[in-house]
Amino acid sequence: MAFCGNCGSKMSQNDKFCPNCGSVAGSAGAPQSEKGTGGDQGSAVISPHKSSLGLDANIASAIIFAAVGILSWIPYLGYAAWIVPLVFFFMEKESKFVKFSSVTALVIGIISVAISIVFAIIALALTPRSLESIINFAMSGRSGILIFFSTLAIIIAIAFTALFIFLAFMAYSYKQVKLPIVGPIAAKAAEKLDNIKSGS
Repeated sequence: MAFCGNCGSKMSQNDKFCPNCGSVAGSAGAPQSEKGTGGDQGSAVISPHKSSLGLDANIASAIIFAAVGILSWIPYLGYAAWIVPLVFFFMEKESKFVKFSSVTALVIGIISVAISIVFAIIALALTPRSLESIINFAMSGRSGILIFFSTLAIIIAIAFTALFIFLAFMAYSYKQVKLPIVGPIAAKAAEKLDNIKSGS
C-alpha cells in the first residue's frame, strides 16, 4: 500500500493514477511504498528527486521543518515562523513532497503559534503589575499557578521542537510522514493552496 504524494490518499502498488486527485504515480514526489501502519497514518517512502528550487527535495523539506522549529524559539519572530513554509510552498513548482512538507509545517506552525498566544495571554493576566500586587500575588499562592502554566508552556514548546526535528529527519530520509489529524488537514490545505496558486 502507498500514499499519493499530492493528496495523501491510499494507492495500490499497481495504480498508475491516484484514484482521488488523479496525480500520476511515479512522477516527482510520488510515493513508492508505505512504511507506516495504522490506516491513513504512517510514512511513505518518496522517490529521490530535485525540487524546482534547485535543491534536492529531501534537503528542501528538511530545511522547512528545521527553520520553523528554530524560528519558533526567537521572541516575536516565532509568531511569524509559519511564513517560511508558506513561501516554500508558493515557490515550489514541481515536487509534491516539498509542497506536502510545506503545508504540514505550516499547519503545525500555526497550531504552535495559537497555543503560544493562549499561554502568553494567561501569563499576562496572572502577572502582577505593581509592588503591592506583587506582594499580594506572592502571599495568595497564585504564583504557583503562574509557574505551572509557564512550565507547561515550555514543555509544549519543547515537544513541538522535537516534532519538527523528527519531521526534518524523516524528510531528509525521503519519508513523507502523515501525522494523525494534521496529515489530512495538510493534504486538503495543499490542494486548496494549489487552486489559489493556479487561480482556479
